[in-house]
Amino acid sequence: MTDELPHVVEGARTVEAPPEAVWAVLSDFHGVDRWAPLVVRVSALGDVATGPGMARRCELRWLGRVDEVVNVWEPAKRIGYRVTALGPVQASQSLWELEPDGRGSTRVRLRLSYRMRFGVAGGLLDALVVRRVLARNLGGALALLRRHVLSEASARGS
Repeated sequence: MTDELPHVVEGARTVEAPPEAVWAVLSDFHGVDRWAPLVVRVSALGDVATGPGMARRCELRWLGRVDEVVNVWEPAKRIGYRVTALGPVQASQSLWELEPDGRGSTRVRLRLSYRMRFGVAGGLLDALVVRRVLARNLGGALALLRRHVLSEASARGS
C-alpha cells in the first residue's frame, strides 16, 4: 500500500449480500455521501474515472474536508485509499476487504492505519481520545455500509 502507518484500528461485519453487491457501493467512490451521513458533499478530483488514482474530496460535517486517493483496487475483493490530514491525524489509509462466506453473504473488514501529528502529545491524544473515536466511527461505517447495501438490494427486488 503506502509507507507504514504506526497506529491501526480494525473492524469487521457480515453483510447479507454477495461481494459484488458490496463492491458496487464501495466502488461508487464519489457516491459515499449517499450512505455515510458524516460526508455532506463529495467532488471528484483529477481525471481518473475508476481504479488506482481515482480521487475525491469529502466535505465532512463539523470536521472540514479530506482528499482521498485510491491506491488499492481489486474488484469485488479490496479497495483502499490514502487520506489527507485531518485534525491531529497526519495521514491515514483505509482498506476495505470483502470475503464471501459461502452462504451468499460477505464478511467486510475495514482497517484504518494512521499516523498522529504533534509527537508525544499526539501519542497521548491518540491513547486518550483518537483511537476510541476512530474505532467507534469505523464500526458505524461498517453498519451504515451494511444498511445501504441491503437497502439497494431490496430496491432492486433481490
